[in-house]
Amino acid sequence: MSASKILPLRSALKFFGISRNTFYNWKTQCGLSPIKLCRKRFSHQLTSDEVGGLEKLLTAPKFRHWGISSIQLWAKRNNVLHASLNTWYKYNQLFRWRKMKQRYRKASYLPLRASQPNEYWHADVSIHQCLNGTKGYIYTIIDNATRKILAWKIANHLSGKMMKEVINMASKKLRHNKPPKLVVDGGSENFNHEVSDILQAKKMKRLQASVDIKQSNSMVEAVFRQLKHQFLLKQSIHNLSQLKEKVDFFFTDANQNKPLKVLDGITPDEAYRGCASYEEITNKAEASKAIKQRIKQNQEQWCISCSN
Repeated sequence: MSASKILPLRSALKFFGISRNTFYNWKTQCGLSPIKLCRKRFSHQLTSDEVGGLEKLLTAPKFRHWGISSIQLWAKRNNVLHASLNTWYKYNQLFRWRKMKQRYRKASYLPLRASQPNEYWHADVSIHQCLNGTKGYIYTIIDNATRKILAWKIANHLSGKMMKEVINMASKKLRHNKPPKLVVDGGSENFNHEVSDILQAKKMKRLQASVDIKQSNSMVEAVFRQLKHQFLLKQSIHNLSQLKEKVDFFFTDANQNKPLKVLDGITPDEAYRGCASYEEITNKAEASKAIKQRIKQNQEQWCISCSN
């Protein structure tokens, strides 16, 4: 005989002082699920293998300097794990595999956004001190539209000549495009006869951030923050030779391998070549198959909450 015929659920809950919501919350909990929810009733949740795979990706040394959105896009593109970005953030918040990045206050004005590659370039220099005391000056130029790091150079001093060399390196990627506008800050490495001469020769216009335009040079500054705080400062770099090796790896990896949410899931190299979105290079059938397999596997799980 069923216990509910002897003592109705409503009466039992009232007798024990338990709310109906609390009862059903207990009833759907399951120790077989990493997030403690019944797999049969919540069949869209990640399987144990998928949760394990997600943990490996978020803690992998090769992705330590990538943001969660880029790792999620990489996993999707390579058919490693098909899950929404919200799911990635949710599981990371539950298990705290990695700390969330510090959020920066957004500008109160519209950021500078190019409509096509080579419309605006950003140039800047960042300094990293090696363990032997040598300061490395990282000269960098980035394309606004595609986030591609077009050219970089490491030196032990600050000079207009070095900036001229980097501008010349980046300009070799130009074909028949209209000359880009170069956004810089007010540093002496940007305003000197060396830089002025090459800009005139390349017919490029120089724009000083926050002076000639309302916007700051934040796009290249954001790249430097990622380079230093997510990569360089977590390693022991003894000299300029090692610094060059690390910077070369970081920028090459960012250009070739790291898909970006702001670019609709493609890498800077792909965007610079003209690819529209990762949908063009992603197998949707694989994603659909993975989701169906997840639901099937969850529904086939034995669950004590469903057996009662």
